[in-house]
Amino acid sequence: MAAVGADAPVVLCGERGVGKLRIARWLHDNGRRAAGPLVVVACDALSLVGSEEALLHLHSGALARAARGTLVLECVDALPTRVQASLVRALIGLDATNVETRPRIISTVSETPTAAIRAGRLREDLRFRLGVFTVPVPALRERRDDLLVLVNDVIRQACLKRRRAVLTLSAATREQVLTHHWPGNVVELETCVEAALDDHDDVDNDTDDANGLDLTILAATASLFSVEIGSVAVAPTLAAVELRYIHHVLRLVGGNKTRAAEILQVDRRTLYRRLARQR
Repeated sequence: MAAVGADAPVVLCGERGVGKLRIARWLHDNGRRAAGPLVVVACDALSLVGSEEALLHLHSGALARAARGTLVLECVDALPTRVQASLVRALIGLDATNVETRPRIISTVSETPTAAIRAGRLREDLRFRLGVFTVPVPALRERRDDLLVLVNDVIRQACLKRRRAVLTLSAATREQVLTHHWPGNVVELETCVEAALDDHDDVDNDTDDANGLDLTILAATASLFSVEIGSVAVAPTLAAVELRYIHHVLRLVGGNKTRAAEILQVDRRTLYRRLARQR
């Protein structure tokens, strides 16, 4: 990938959960600025009042803290237009500074930059400042050829993080992995693996490792709504089904609303609004 060895800004575009932040970290770790700081800003989570200061304050702003390293702007098109304009001015100002002290900018959007511009969410002048390289990240369901390789890599990393023997995927689960739609993409996959490891570690069986790891969470999700409804009088409403699934995902991620929103492909404010309906 040409973007790895360059200092030029990159825009990563793709659905929520496809692993854009994972790729941004990889670009930083394998680039020229790996020894510098990596500063990640979730633009869609910034306060409307303090977003400009959080990004551009002369000393404490993210742009200043990322000097000599990499600044990752997640969901950059979620920034208010006036803040985008200020960011353009700040980036123009960086052109007059030493190239070694500037941060490299990596941004993410959930669609193409062109689509974000047409929708009025992204300023065109900012897009050209941020996107010397534009890298589309395909959804997990479009990467069937390397899906099993990716699953085993996620399992390996999760096992190493837990300082336990590395497992492989069980034979019984492989077909499930290949046929699952993966609406939450890589984030959903990571959640499945973590939950499966929790279940696996709860089983006190020395021979269990030989059988590999079962992502039983897939089966649980697939059967979530497989109930027989004998009468339209007891059929759940669409809102009730949606709420049931939201709570199911929240249980899977241990109540982490940020992670649940990523899997559901909505922003956190939308998730809070939908949860509020039950009150």
